[in-house]
Amino acid sequence: MTRRLLPLATAAVLVAASAAAARAAEAFDPAPQARVAYADLNLATADGRAMLEARVAAAIGRICPAADGRDLARAKAVAACRAAARTDVAPQLAAAATRALAQARAAPPAGARAGGEN
Repeated sequence: MTRRLLPLATAAVLVAASAAAARAAEAFDPAPQARVAYADLNLATADGRAMLEARVAAAIGRICPAADGRDLARAKAVAACRAAARTDVAPQLAAAATRALAQARAAPPAGARAGGEN
């Protein structure tokens, strides 16, 4: 009887250890990320900000791909992924737009010379 219990106990410990290792690996996996280029956009304009929003939406779509509508659990996971991504990116978008608007206000008017002479 002891011979049978030992292999079962060993197997149970290995299964528990592998499950714990999988959970630990998931905890250290970084969230998916994407870089969105916007150096070519003028974020001081509504059109520039709209273009950046479209690029961000496309990147979120790649990171959190659509699920089959029949798989409700997956659809919920995709919706949560997209909401989290949107929440994470919102401060970055706001900061980029704020910087662009501040730079636009600080820039001399078009056609003005440096040193304040016209």
